Amino acid sequence: PGWIRDDGSKHPKKKHFTDVTYDVQSQTFKGTIDWSPKTVKGAERWVYDMVFDQGLKRISGGTIRFYGPRASASSAPLQVAHFGKHVEYKRKSALDEALAADEKRIDPQTKQIMNILGQTLENYDKASGGERPSPQKTLQLVFGDSMQTFVRDVEADRRAQKR
Repeated sequence: PGWIRDDGSKHPKKKHFTDVTYDVQSQTFKGTIDWSPKTVKGAERWVYDMVFDQGLKRISGGTIRFYGPRASASSAPLQVAHFGKHVEYKRKSALDEALAADEKRIDPQTKQIMNILGQTLENYDKASGGERPSPQKTLQLVFGDSMQTFVRDVEADRRAQKR
């Protein structure tokens, strides 16, 4: 959510890989995301080379190479991101397991703050039509609106307990 292309337009809800190959023995997926004629962070094509771990739960190696508009296959990429160093992808079930383990270590008050932050940002996203907030607006949403809601909820709980 909130990602935009260089011309300010939103990303499509789904974008499929092209030029797809998968080598079962090495557990390596290769594919391209072609944004043309648009660009994302200056790149028109993202070329993936992903090596999966034994359980296929995460990408353990590989790269994403970002190519500028009309770059040929022999052109140097604008940038290269390495899995495990610059980029980390995990299967949703593996991520859910990690989050569940982390959640056990988070106290109820912190969970409440996280839920309020999430709801505040979702409400802003809906009200603004998906517009990315400015840095100042982000601070207002996180430290202003969210914290006011948290304090109001805490005070309401205290008043309810006194009754």
